[in-house]
Amino acid sequence: MGNSASKNTDYSNLSSSRVEDTVLCEYVDLAAQSMGSTIVRASDEFFGAAANILKPDAVKHNDDDDTVADGELDGWQTKRHSNRDWAIIRLGCEGTITGFDIDTTNFRDSSPVQVKVEAAVASEDLKDDDFDNWQWSTLLPDVAVKPDTHNLFLIRDTDELYSHLRVTIIPDGGIARLRCFGSVIPKAAESGSEPLDLAFIGNGGHVVACSDARYGKRPNILMSGIGNGPSDGWVTQRSRLKNRNDWIVVQLGTSAILKEAVVDTTFFKGNAPEAIAIDGCYSMESDPDLDVGVEWVQLVAKQRINPNERQAYAIPSNEIFTHVKLTVFPDGGVQRLRIIGTPKKLPNPTVTTEIIQTTEIIVTEDLEKPEVKETAIVEKMETITTVERAESPSRLMVAEVAEEEEAIISKTMENPFTEDVSPKKKVTSSINKKSATAAKSVSKKGNKRELVVEAAEEEVISVTNKRRGPSAASARKAPADTIEEPLLANGETATTPPNKRVKRNL
Repeated sequence: MGNSASKNTDYSNLSSSRVEDTVLCEYVDLAAQSMGSTIVRASDEFFGAAANILKPDAVKHNDDDDTVADGELDGWQTKRHSNRDWAIIRLGCEGTITGFDIDTTNFRDSSPVQVKVEAAVASEDLKDDDFDNWQWSTLLPDVAVKPDTHNLFLIRDTDELYSHLRVTIIPDGGIARLRCFGSVIPKAAESGSEPLDLAFIGNGGHVVACSDARYGKRPNILMSGIGNGPSDGWVTQRSRLKNRNDWIVVQLGTSAILKEAVVDTTFFKGNAPEAIAIDGCYSMESDPDLDVGVEWVQLVAKQRINPNERQAYAIPSNEIFTHVKLTVFPDGGVQRLRIIGTPKKLPNPTVTTEIIQTTEIIVTEDLEKPEVKETAIVEKMETITTVERAESPSRLMVAEVAEEEEAIISKTMENPFTEDVSPKKKVTSSINKKSATAAKSVSKKGNKRELVVEAAEEEVISVTNKRRGPSAASARKAPADTIEEPLLANGETATTPPNKRVKRNL
């Protein structure tokens, strides 16, 4: 049925039967009904509907081996002697896939011997009534599965974006649940006037850090719906330390102006937090902790929260945010977090480039042999590029400085032409400086780039360095009618003792 890709994805069978003990717990179940996943078609559903494998609630384990007959199991079950039954799943959100949980809980003699999982690359050309002609990539070949347990598989990371799965059980039988763990690739608009829940996984929301997730999977807090109980939310362990609070940081699907936050404690009665607070920030990093200049802004002040209730909080701000941080005092659980806002990008950055070209002519003369002179010409070019955003905090977002072989930190250029020379030598330095400042306006609409040269200037500086004796100094020449005593570049006079002066290297 259909076309299969020739190459297989490498995989490994995880030894643990608990998702919480593996890396898979960090990912979202793309095949969950709460994500909008559905069954497109199944070859056989004689004893149990294929839609059962997408249920969000876990199967309750039955320890009695003799009382469960065909048709009484919670899961997808086919009739006997079918030979390779299959079901096609449309994922609620397109994304990359990291691993699977093939759950055969309570399926003992009716468990399949092997399972195969294939995926179709997301495309607008895929039609549900034409799946026979889809190109399928094999993520799990015919892998052996154990009865009555969670069979966990981790596959090699891939950038492929998948929208459908095809699960084949060999030769027949059934499975209780199928979990497809991966990362959502959102289709949320980057700009628009309609408010969105930007924390929702389907819109690109993503948990980047949290203080504790012992009793609940942290991505659940961003799912749709309200779940089926506390285990479908984010729960922390009891706090036994003074002034200890739990928190969770969420990266929004896109930068936005936020209007409202909704904190839902449904199902949390005796284990809800006493109070909550919400902060926001703008950061170019996925995890704001990696941004040394990040500044958190209070969006919702600390206030008490009711158990088993959905509560909304207005956010009176016109700033643009990319992350929010929910803090619970001192511990407890939250079922869902909604962050409502209007997507908005910062204005295109203003790129300013300054190019400084320097030419130095250094003439060295031996005082004992005036006829012996050495001349050296040194040319240097420095490029300083700065990128600033108009509505971002008033700090330099990007500063790149490129020099001939080393980077400089400051754009302010002193005149570092003082150096120690032999008492027998006299050095004359002539420096020609040329600088040009250019402002670039880069537009994302197409590849149009405009370069406007704002100013070009040329400066010629002459510096004569001499060492005449213990009281001699290197000084910048000044007109005799305006300055009686020569001044150095750093503001010292020529009569300043040598051991009190600041030396500058070329």
